[in-house]
Amino acid sequence: MRKFKSLKQAQLFLSCFENIYGHFNCARYLCTAKTFRILAERRFKDWNEIT
Repeated sequence: MRKFKSLKQAQLFLSCFENIYGHFNCARYLCTAKTFRILAERRFKDWNEIT
């Protein structure tokens, strides 16, 4: 609970952060570097459209 004032605040942050982390987290070991770069580029493009 570093830098969180309460457990509720930590849970709120982590519940939001989980969705963002899941969007950018890729099983890198399952694909080649070239494929990983393409996937990462698509994810960042999607993220820019959302935000």
